[in-house]
Amino acid sequence: MINSIISFSIRNKLVVGLFVLGLIFWGGYSLSKLPIDALPDITSNQVQVITQSPALATSEVEKFITYPLEISLRTIPNVKDIRSVSRMGLSIITVVFEDEVATEVTRQQVAEKLKAAEPYLLQGAGVPEMAPITTGLGEFFQYTLEVDPAFKDQYSLADLRTYQDWLIKRQLLGIKGVVEVSSFGGNLKQYEVAIDPERLRAMNVSVNQVFKAIQLNNSNSGGSYLEKGTDAYFIRSEGMLTSLEDIENTVAVMGGEDWQMWMDALLNAGVLADGAMTVAYSYIGPKVTEPVYRKGTIGMAKDHLEATAFKITDDLAKIGGKAFVSVNKALVTQASSAIPVIPLYISLLYKIMKAEGTHEGCIEQIQRLFSARLYTNGSIPVDEKGRIRIDDWEMNPEVQKEVAELWKGATTENLTAIGDLAGYKSDFLNLFGFGFDGVDYAAEANEMVEIPGLITVVK
Repeated sequence: MINSIISFSIRNKLVVGLFVLGLIFWGGYSLSKLPIDALPDITSNQVQVITQSPALATSEVEKFITYPLEISLRTIPNVKDIRSVSRMGLSIITVVFEDEVATEVTRQQVAEKLKAAEPYLLQGAGVPEMAPITTGLGEFFQYTLEVDPAFKDQYSLADLRTYQDWLIKRQLLGIKGVVEVSSFGGNLKQYEVAIDPERLRAMNVSVNQVFKAIQLNNSNSGGSYLEKGTDAYFIRSEGMLTSLEDIENTVAVMGGEDWQMWMDALLNAGVLADGAMTVAYSYIGPKVTEPVYRKGTIGMAKDHLEATAFKITDDLAKIGGKAFVSVNKALVTQASSAIPVIPLYISLLYKIMKAEGTHEGCIEQIQRLFSARLYTNGSIPVDEKGRIRIDDWEMNPEVQKEVAELWKGATTENLTAIGDLAGYKSDFLNLFGFGFDGVDYAAEANEMVEIPGLITVVK
């Protein structure tokens, strides 16, 4: 065999020479296309799933995060191995795929399984995230932010970290081939709310209420819109927290806590008569006001108020008492006048109900509550959620249909004609003692009036 090859080569020198030249050219071309890396990445074809949960211990991280995720990820095809590490507040799962599986396919399959595993994870314990498409060998550039000595007093470590995270990092991520920019050092800017347990206990406010108040007050809400000529003015309320002062001004909206507190005090003092009843006033409203009223912080307070009624009823069972929530009609109050779109709705509602003769003020509807609901010598009528409804005339389908029609065509120019702005203005002024006939509000008045029975204490 070898002798034949040697004989052929001797007799066909030209063919062998051309073959060798071709082999040399092909080798040179292949060499020019060969990827060369000083530090070749020998990492396997893998996807890492990282979950941060600072509140959980190592055993809890394994039980509530790592184990459920592993069970879900093991059903992915073409998986060679799954490794996991659980630490205090941290879960890392590494899914190793066969080498021939494309990177995009591996990440898509992992993402689908993470979504499917959400119902089995502890709520609020953390959100599983996939690590970037890189490994430890992919790091190629490091830099630092330094301040010119002439301006060193103008920038703090928190300022430098903020510039890094919000300016420099975002610009670097737009460069082709960059998959991750990791920030180290500096002081991460954040606002911390320090809780005083004694003050919370004195005000009967829980830590969870403070948390929810801050969370719910850090959002914007949208309403409807008003048309003026060819323009449309959208109604929205802005509630995003932008400064430390905004956080300080956040108030926990009270639902039924104060009601519960007072009833507990009266019950413990033994001053409630047998069969005592207590009623809290609330409001629901129609669909047109639902986005800015019932679905916001106020709506949560109303929900809590209704739940508190059942709790108080259980507490009063020993004396045969009950607690009710009365859902009343929309009226001009200090609270309703400050809520977006509610004044517009009330002015349209007043116009329709006054025309039909069904309008009620505060005194009239409370009188109907007592005479037609609470004291009828029979059972007290309630809805499916146990609430007394005095808003039945307002929520009449025909009334709401008319309101909805007027709402669609309401503009700044026609609002006086289609709504009862005069009635709304009168009620609003009356709230603060103005708008009454026979009173000269421009006349001089002596505010230092002595009231019989009151004692003046001079300090």
